[in-house]
Parts: sequence; C-alpha cells; structure tokens
Amino acid sequence: MQYAPEVENGFTDAELRAIYGKLDKNRNGIVSKLELIAAVSQEKSIADMLGIDGESLLSDEKSFDELHSLFEEISAGKKGIDFEAFAKHVRKACAERTPRSNRMLEIFNLIVLALSGSGNGASWGGFKV
Repeated sequence: MQYAPEVENGFTDAELRAIYGKLDKNRNGIVSKLELIAAVSQEKSIADMLGIDGESLLSDEKSFDELHSLFEEISAGKKGIDFEAFAKHVRKACAERTPRSNRMLEIFNLIVLALSGSGNGASWGGFKV
C-alpha cells in the first residue's frame, strides 16, 4: 500500500496517523520535542520528510535550531505536537505543491512500504525499501 493523495488535502487521516505513529514512540497522543529529535536523528526518512539534516542534528547547532523552529511552528508554542497540528502542517505543505512537498509524498510512500514490510529490496536516496 502506498500513500495516495486526497483530491485537496494531500493524505487521508489513516495515512497521516501511520506516519504520526512513527513519531509518537510512547503512544500518548503527543509528540514531544525529545521524540521528534529521536525520530529525526534515527530515521533518515523522517529527517528527509521534515527537511532536517538528521545526521548532524546533535552536533550542528544550525540543524538543531531548524528542528526547534519547526517544532515550535507545528506545536504553536505548546509542549508537544498533537495529531491535528501534525496533519494540518503536512496538508498545508502538500497544498503549497513545492518540490519539498512532492518529496514528502515520495518519502511517505517509502515509510509505508517499510512499515508494511513489502519492500522489494530496491532503494531510493539511500533508503532501502
């Protein structure tokens, strides 16, 4: 199964919940800054989706500041990102139809392939599917 964009909103709730589940490791319904940092630094597909350099996140102040700014933007100053804020952010990015949001679709498709275990051994951008 791959993510199929909705006509206007980009992704279905089910598709976005699958991605959100990769971020919300403790399953409490809120993605903390620590969970976001862990996901971005451990999973290249998540880092790429968000446009953050996950490899240098913990050693490069600029990358960390970018993640902090993104967290603050999505969470609207709250201590965590709930599903609704995450979905709103992703749908807004998709609606803008920038090359970055098109890449987000490709990365979402890779994540769902990895989650489903149906990868065929091919790779894209260094990410095995």
